[in-house]
Amino acid sequence: MGLLRAAIRQYASDRRSRLRLIDKIAYQLRYALHELPSGVLYGLDGASPEQCLQLEEELEEFCRFLSCEKMEERYAELVRDGRMHFRAYREYLLDQGHYHSYAAYLARKERSMQ
Repeated sequence: MGLLRAAIRQYASDRRSRLRLIDKIAYQLRYALHELPSGVLYGLDGASPEQCLQLEEELEEFCRFLSCEKMEERYAELVRDGRMHFRAYREYLLDQGHYHSYAAYLARKERSMQ
């Protein structure tokens, strides 16, 4: 991914590298979210609050690449889920004493929004 990012920095018009990077970032974001509602993953472990911030930054970079390629609609659900869960999981971790699980946190948050 670093090489693809470098190629895009060097040649902003390198569509092939941008499309490959979009695919790779999408894979990573899906992986981070695949254990829901248990939690957000970072590598093989649950994400820390700082890693949730990194995932949010990666998601915003992903959105910029999607915008360049006019692919926002194709990944709309992934972007929506990432925005919600990366932020919510970080909040859960920072206030973990009040909830026995992330699923319980989500349920309580959903009830409070109704």
